[in-house]
Amino acid sequence: MNIKRTIMFVLLPLCVLSFSWRGYKFPRLNNDNISYDDLIASSSHTVIFLWTSYCPYCREELKKLNRYKPSAKAVFYYVNIGDSKRVVERVSDMFGLKESIRDNILLDREGITADAFGIIGVPAYVFLNKGKMVYKSHFVNDRLLKEVFK
Repeated sequence: MNIKRTIMFVLLPLCVLSFSWRGYKFPRLNNDNISYDDLIASSSHTVIFLWTSYCPYCREELKKLNRYKPSAKAVFYYVNIGDSKRVVERVSDMFGLKESIRDNILLDREGITADAFGIIGVPAYVFLNKGKMVYKSHFVNDRLLKEVFK
């Protein structure tokens, strides 16, 4: 196999995959959908929490977020990576998640969000200011929100 053919078969699919999130529609628990573009444009300050049901640290963060009342005005989305809707509903019920959280839980079966923001481990928070990523973290609190969204 020549080098040009090797490059074409290896690099071309990677380029296509890296842009696959454009126009993607995330299913919500309430059977509604939101596009990736609408998600990042939904507010001037957006926080995306990426989690999985089998991650013990993610479960602890969900419990914390269920009690959390941020002082900064930011829209939170809770993007589940890889789990089925049934599993996510079960976890939501098990933790008694508030309606405001359940309404913003998005299902990402393919991990598109993690790829789009270069996230390799969960739990993870992505902070967007006017649709642009400004910070990534593994935790959130009021001090961090104020610092990131000055």
